[in-house]
Amino acid sequence: MNDSIADSINSKAPPPTIYRWAILIFVSLAMFGNYYVYDSVAPIFDLLSSQLNYTDQQLGLLYSVYSIAAIIVLLVGGVVIDKFGTKRSTLVFAIICLFAGILTAVSSELYVMLAGRFLLGIGAEPLIVAVTTALAKWFKGKELSFAFGINLLIARLGSVSADWSPSFAKPLYTNWQDPLWLASFIAGISVAGAILYWVLENRAGKKYNIGQAEETEKLELKSLYKFSKSYWYIVALCVVFYATVFPFRAFAIKYFIEAHGLSRDAGGMLNSVLPLAAGVATPLFGLLVDKIGKRSMFMAFGSLILLPLFLVVTYFPPGPNISVTLPFLGSYTWPLTLVIVMLLLGVAFSMIPAVMWP
Repeated sequence: MNDSIADSINSKAPPPTIYRWAILIFVSLAMFGNYYVYDSVAPIFDLLSSQLNYTDQQLGLLYSVYSIAAIIVLLVGGVVIDKFGTKRSTLVFAIICLFAGILTAVSSELYVMLAGRFLLGIGAEPLIVAVTTALAKWFKGKELSFAFGINLLIARLGSVSADWSPSFAKPLYTNWQDPLWLASFIAGISVAGAILYWVLENRAGKKYNIGQAEETEKLELKSLYKFSKSYWYIVALCVVFYATVFPFRAFAIKYFIEAHGLSRDAGGMLNSVLPLAAGVATPLFGLLVDKIGKRSMFMAFGSLILLPLFLVVTYFPPGPNISVTLPFLGSYTWPLTLVIVMLLLGVAFSMIPAVMWP
């Protein structure tokens, strides 16, 4: 960038606060649809077993292939975002997520579903990176951790909505396919959010100085030897979180149905307690971390309480039932022990960003 262009950019006023928060809403909507599609298969696990004769191993593959694709694409995702910018990247990856949802719904063949989930991994994880980069650009020097917290709150409402779908879309759950078509429709929200973000940033760029996105980190294998021991401890803690919480959530509804006799909609509502608690707690921890630091302390504490929580949900009696009535969604009866465990798991899971956020 030459001096005249730089002077022209610097002479512009910063964008009004309303622009920053509008950008936050739009990119968060892009992640909302992404999260919904990711979790849309969990409420139909029992239907896939009963109607398509899928085994638990095959059901697990629906999540495994996503993770494999995510690992592969993240090696180059940052390069794509740096080359094409956050606007184009967010839209392209959102469109990939939409096509992934359609591909997953279109056929009962396992290999077609796996291809759809693999494609979702290719689009979803770089979409998250693009959104994070966009927020870092717009909130640089501002309420960055709080903005990330709000972003994750809205995104995790996508997971919550997927868990709630057996309640608000109950007529669709007579077969395995209709809920996946609903997920494809909601994936359109990702595309709409990405388009609105593109339009607003283009408009703001003509009037205001919105700064430049920082380049994403490039993967250099030789740099792995330069990281400190504390870095690898944090990596290990992240692995513990993701290797326990995500597989548990994937099979939780099926587990609640088979082990505790809950209905699908009651199991889905109970499963939603985890991301809902995490979504509420995440911005609060973001504000706290902004003020006091101690990121690794939060992460360590969260990891320490995982083991006893999983022991409780596995071996402890479910305890007395409690009845909960939710507006527009109905009344549900849940074992008290399971409710407490899901709440605490959500709080523990919300501590991950306390370390990962800058």
